[in-house]
Amino acid sequence: MKLISTLIAALFMTLLAVPASAALYTFDDIATNTTPDPDGYSYLAAIPNGYAGLNWTNFLVEDITVKTVGGLANGAESYNNVALNAYGTSAQSVTATTPFTLTSGYFMAAWNEGLELNIIGMLGGVEKYNATLILSTVDSYNFILNMANIDTLLFSSSGGNPVFQLTVGKGTQFGFDNLVISAVPLPAALPLFAGAMMVLGGVKARKRKA
Repeated sequence: MKLISTLIAALFMTLLAVPASAALYTFDDIATNTTPDPDGYSYLAAIPNGYAGLNWTNFLVEDITVKTVGGLANGAESYNNVALNAYGTSAQSVTATTPFTLTSGYFMAAWNEGLELNIIGMLGGVEKYNATLILSTVDSYNFILNMANIDTLLFSSSGGNPVFQLTVGKGTQFGFDNLVISAVPLPAALPLFAGAMMVLGGVKARKRKA
């Protein structure tokens, strides 16, 4: 009995020690359109649901090697694509059915210098994290967020001062590149832990019966 309990404790510690699997997502592997859409935008594409294992609402990617003006082009960390909030007006969210961690990312403002970007991380509808980033049109900056064990990200942008030399766009659009995202996987030790608990339960039941 003592041996079984010791094994279960060891398995539980293994379960806790299993690290999340972090990966870098550059958005460069998403193919963009090559002809203008009805609103006159070109070289854009929606971030497909399932990218990085997440569901993306009102987020696009833009090929900045084609559209080279503005803060998105200035702040690109890798080529060719930068992610952005669709048309700068819609509510944006990233969700998943299982928890994940947003570790870091490069963020930039498209048109307004000093743009404020608020990011809320939630789990099960409960707010866990709330961060406000101040973004630049000159370059992107790597923000360490460490929003761990969440299933929802909410984004909203506001403020900043228009950069008048950027005459091809305006508003509170923001972009990001090279996100580090970690899934929270089902650890390999979990089935063993469940099996050990069943064994322990069986031992206790036989002992009561005896």
